[in-house]
Amino acid sequence: MSKNLFIVFEGIDGSGKTMQTEKLYFNIKRQLNQEVHYTKEPTVGPIGVFIKEHFLSGKTEISEEALMYLFTADRIEHLYTGDGSLTKMLEESHVICDRYMLSSLAYNSFAYQSEAVKQMAFGQTHRIPDITFFMDIPIDVAIERIKQRKGPREIFDNVDKLHEVYDRYQNIIHGYPNHNIKVIDANRDPNIVAEDIFVTLCKHIDGIA
Repeated sequence: MSKNLFIVFEGIDGSGKTMQTEKLYFNIKRQLNQEVHYTKEPTVGPIGVFIKEHFLSGKTEISEEALMYLFTADRIEHLYTGDGSLTKMLEESHVICDRYMLSSLAYNSFAYQSEAVKQMAFGQTHRIPDITFFMDIPIDVAIERIKQRKGPREIFDNVDKLHEVYDRYQNIIHGYPNHNIKVIDANRDPNIVAEDIFVTLCKHIDGIA
């Protein structure tokens, strides 16, 4: 297979998404013997760090509209700036990204209600993922996982917020059936989930080979 794939993981906090990005990363390298980069949003660049430290932490209040523009700025940097840009990485290998455009819509009510932002998400303005894995998990299970985490909580780590985000994800998934979004039952043993994801990716690769 010659084409490098842009693979995205989405899901509410506590869905196990970050663990599964790591498992798929190693499966691609070890079982497919192919190169792959890992990245995430918000990024570890200056804008992404600023978002996490000041706004997602709840330390500083900001409107959802303003936060959306900050995320957009972070994504533009992520896509196009420097040798570590997502675009550059895709020239060299597959790329796995922990969160991308769907998170912007699901976690931000202003973005979710904006047709212009949705057109940006599903049009040609930004790089469209080749395959997206949505980690589907009950809210109560996600909350229990979040409680077991070490470190500070983020502003979305509560039942009401997660219900809002989950509902938006469901509407997005059902509203855009042609964008190769694979719903994965994440309420299982992590190794079984990882195998399910890897098999699904291999089927996708076989289909485009």
